[in-house]
Amino acid sequence: MGAVSRIRTKPARPPGCRSRPLTASWRAPFANRRLSERGVLDRHPPPTARDTAGAMSEENVEVVRRGYEALNRRDTDAWLEGAHADAEFHDLPTIPDAPVRRGHADLRKWVEMMADVWTEDSYYEVKEVKAAGSFVVTAVRTHAWGRGSGAPIEIDFFQVFEMREGKVQRAWSHFDEEAARRAAGLSE
Repeated sequence: MGAVSRIRTKPARPPGCRSRPLTASWRAPFANRRLSERGVLDRHPPPTARDTAGAMSEENVEVVRRGYEALNRRDTDAWLEGAHADAEFHDLPTIPDAPVRRGHADLRKWVEMMADVWTEDSYYEVKEVKAAGSFVVTAVRTHAWGRGSGAPIEIDFFQVFEMREGKVQRAWSHFDEEAARRAAGLSE
């Protein structure tokens, strides 16, 4: 009797090797990855829409933070850099006939008016900042002293900033946190 020969169609794996042949399902997680200049699989996949949105949210938060810092330094030009030329800022709704300030000229007048009312020691303390898509919500405490009287003022309020292309397009102020959250679409 002759020896039975066995024909193998796949190469044998070395003893103890637990690897499996490459299949389409194995390659799927790497489908969006690219090769680096050296021809090696890039360890970092291209950003997804979620990654981009997260990066934009963080960028928006930084624009708003820099705005408060500029106001605290009395640097109106730096503050306005973070706002579109046609930006709208809505004052607290509890103020009778609360104005809507539109554009850089109106916003500059508001800063000048506040400088006439408050001392140079007045400042904004940002307590919390949250990003929600194209919105940024802040919890802020204003520490101010009246220019004529020196009387101290502390006001807690919330601001909602609608961002477009990395700048403030609209802003609203609220005393009520839930109203601010609703305005930004964060309401539970």
